Amino acid sequence: MRILSGAWMLALTVLPLLSQAQDTKKVVKYHQFPEIPQYREEYSVLKDDRNIRHGEYKQFDLRAQTPSVAGFYNQGRKDSIWHHYYYGPDQKVQSKGRYRNDEPVGVWEFYTYQGKLEQQYDFTRRQLVMNDPDKTNITFRPLASGAPLELNPVYIGGFATVKRLMSQTVRFPVQALRKGVSGTAIIAFTLEADGKTSNYRVVQSVGYGIEEEVIRVAQVITAGWLPASVAGRPVAAEVQMPFEFRSLPSQ
Repeated sequence: MRILSGAWMLALTVLPLLSQAQDTKKVVKYHQFPEIPQYREEYSVLKDDRNIRHGEYKQFDLRAQTPSVAGFYNQGRKDSIWHHYYYGPDQKVQSKGRYRNDEPVGVWEFYTYQGKLEQQYDFTRRQLVMNDPDKTNITFRPLASGAPLELNPVYIGGFATVKRLMSQTVRFPVQALRKGVSGTAIIAFTLEADGKTSNYRVVQSVGYGIEEEVIRVAQVITAGWLPASVAGRPVAAEVQMPFEFRSLPSQ
């Protein structure tokens, strides 16, 4: 009986994997809203089908040299460990967790800019594991019964994630940009007991089309809210979120 050496056994193991490997092509894609460079993506696609992402993925904010998002695609679906980073050269982790078949799974961890663990959420069990938010300028107030909230609403990913989603989604109105407008608009909405949002309204305005943009952005950030509770039961509450706009200096 012939016994294969360790080297041959390794070769036989690797060869089937190599036969499954697919040629890819690197893509660099820039995203720019009117007059404002927003972010760029670097990833690979299959040469046979360039609509399918496959391999390492990175996203860079503005002119940053370090990625704000890093992960991996497998046949067009998010896979393996993904990281989100705060803006800056030191790559402070904002969140990390695993994707499987394009869905977040298992326990994800979410951090503040100072490195404090703010929240853990189990996406497989759909259960909040821990939540210790820092002081935030997002405010809440009870509706209906008016009883004080025992637990405030929670956003899956922490309020740092809310800020990140806002910054990635907002499009500075061209009119306001040309006028050099800066200011803070505040949007309010109702978070129902079932986690759905409704009744969007502007509490504080800035003008020049910013209010319309505030409403648009707020309506994008709807999935992921966990309702407030009183006496252990979910209740409706009003959420107020500020949106700060600052004109970029002309180049």
